[in-house]
Amino acid sequence: MGSQKIKESLVYKKDLVLKSARDQELEEHEYLFSRTIYNEDGKVTSEKQYDSQGGLVQDYLYTYNDRGYLIEEKLQESDGFVAIHKSYEFDDNGKLIKEFRHYMDESFDTVLFHYDENGKLIKKETFDPDNDLESTEEFSYDGDHISRHVVTDADGDILSEKKIAYDEDGNTIETEEFDGSVGESVKTVNEYYASGNKKEVLTYNSSGQLVEKVILKEDAQGRIAQVVEESTTKKNTINFTYDASGNVIYQDEFDRNGEMIGKVSRTYDDNNKLISSDVFIHGGGRGLSRNYTLRQEYVYYG
Repeated sequence: MGSQKIKESLVYKKDLVLKSARDQELEEHEYLFSRTIYNEDGKVTSEKQYDSQGGLVQDYLYTYNDRGYLIEEKLQESDGFVAIHKSYEFDDNGKLIKEFRHYMDESFDTVLFHYDENGKLIKKETFDPDNDLESTEEFSYDGDHISRHVVTDADGDILSEKKIAYDEDGNTIETEEFDGSVGESVKTVNEYYASGNKKEVLTYNSSGQLVEKVILKEDAQGRIAQVVEESTTKKNTINFTYDASGNVIYQDEFDRNGEMIGKVSRTYDDNNKLISSDVFIHGGGRGLSRNYTLRQEYVYYG
């Protein structure tokens, strides 16, 4: 079964529902939560989500051409409203050259993609339905890696700018992001283990103050066993447990006071496909705690 192609992936959600407020009695209610459909090339053609009564909430549709390139994507809600509708054009070499963002009144924005002689994307231009320039994105490179990405409006004013520095292995070691709407920058500095996993992520505000810190710890096998996320308002610790195949079978999260925020237990089949997740989320005084199970089923071609 491991070599078979997946045709559908079904996720069922089982909630614990309060049956009787007087007796505080709980009952289980399971329903189809999502359905993902694949073509024979393994590409997703539809992602459907359902409510607890079986009604369709939304359907994300994907269309491909004969070469397997995505040429259209559409997010349709239960009432027929199309929230997202994009289509794409490619040249003979498979390069994306145009993107169209469609609206309900049948108008559309157009995005043009420009490449250098080496095939690297160097510019994107977005035009409104009247064919007036809205924004321009320009890309610079350090070897094969993007080192600068700047977005300007029609007047040439900078809306955002991102600068990226890399180490000799191609890992991102520093990122500086400028937000033109507030005139401030945020800098992120990364440190890595020899394995290539991130070891530390430090985030600084425009004044150079450390505002966020993420510390990641490896186990003896070089897998991330713990993540500590700290900001000016919180400090959460996330722990991971793996099986012999390297799948995460258990994770939990605690706040700075040692109170559990949530936990997830996962099981996999013999082919390392996820088949169930038991989830607990603590309300923490801000709402009801939640317990639910997500159960996966797979339908195969042939």
